[in-house]
Amino acid sequence: MYSKLISLEETIDDALRKASKVLMVISLPALLLASYRNLIIEFLPLYQISLTFIWLGFFIASLNSSNLIK
Repeated sequence: MYSKLISLEETIDDALRKASKVLMVISLPALLLASYRNLIIEFLPLYQISLTFIWLGFFIASLNSSNLIK
């Protein structure tokens, strides 16, 4: 048995971090493909900036130092 008890907030933080890492890794190829299309083919820089900020939000949420619940 484990002698260390884990609080509910830590469990939720860990689950949210893992989900953010999965979304970040899965969405990286889509971001790169969209950046090629938005910057080279159609030139939509504002749209690309918004997609990049969303991806960076997933990246920041997946860091171990972030407390999402607390």
